[in-house]
Parts: sequence; structure tokens; C-alpha cells
Amino acid sequence: TSWTGDEAARIAAVLNDPGSYPHRARYRYWPGPNSNSFVAWVLRRAGIQYALHWKGIGRKWPK
Repeated sequence: TSWTGDEAARIAAVLNDPGSYPHRARYRYWPGPNSNSFVAWVLRRAGIQYALHWKGIGRKWPK
């Protein structure tokens, strides 16, 4: 998947403020937070609806 235009700009804005990620000081493979939790958080914060793969452990880490 690739994002362009406004969606890409919104993702970039979220990524340019990594300090706002609430779980930045914690990492757990299972159940999370982990890299899948981070991706889900970025997409939610950017207002992009995208279903991560069902095997993505941590993708549903508490919002």
C-alpha cells in the first residue's frame, strides 16, 4: 500500500512528532505495544482507515 497527497502529508506529520507516541518507552512482543502497535497508532492519528493483517500481534493494542 502506498499513500500520496493529503494522506501522505498526514502520516508524515504524525511521524515528525514521535514523542507523542504514548508507548515510546515500552516494547513487548506480545501482546504489545510493539511495532505493529506503532503503525496502527500512526494510521489512527493520521485519520487513515487501514486494516492491518490479522496476524499482526499488537495491532489492536489499547488505543
